[in-house]
Amino acid sequence: VSPTSAQHDRVRKFALYARAGVPEYWLLDYRDRSFSINELRDGRYHAVLPEPDGRVRSRVLPSLAVSADDLFAGIPPNV
Repeated sequence: VSPTSAQHDRVRKFALYARAGVPEYWLLDYRDRSFSINELRDGRYHAVLPEPDGRVRSRVLPSLAVSADDLFAGIPPNV
C-alpha cells in the first residue's frame, strides 16, 4: 500500500480480486508496519487471524507463515 493508492488497494482491488476469484489478497503497509492476509470465502475477503506466535499462515501456501516483524526486520521505521 502506498499513500497514493491506499483507497484503490483497500477498496477497489479488494472488490475486483474477489470478483475474479483470487483466493488470497495480501496487504502490506509500510507506514504503520502492518500486514494482513485476506482469504476469499463466499465471495468476500476475510482477514486470516494470526497464530499464537503472531504469524499469519497462508491458506494457499500452508507452509508459509509470516509476521509483520518478519517482513519489516532490518527496515528502519518511517521509511
